Amino acid sequence: MHAGLTVVWFALLIGAAALLSRWLRRPGTVRAIDGVTGATLVGFGMRLALTAR
Repeated sequence: MHAGLTVVWFALLIGAAALLSRWLRRPGTVRAIDGVTGATLVGFGMRLALTAR
C-alpha cells in the first residue's frame, strides 16, 4: 500500500512539474524560489545558532 501511494504521489509531482515547466523556467520564478529557499536556510541556521543547549 505504501509503495503504491508513493508511486502515485511521485507521478502527480512529475505531472505537475511538466505542466508548470515553462513557468518554473522563468528567471523571475527561479529568483523567487532561490530567495525563499535561501531565507528558509538562513532562518533554520539562526534558530539552530540561538537555541540553548
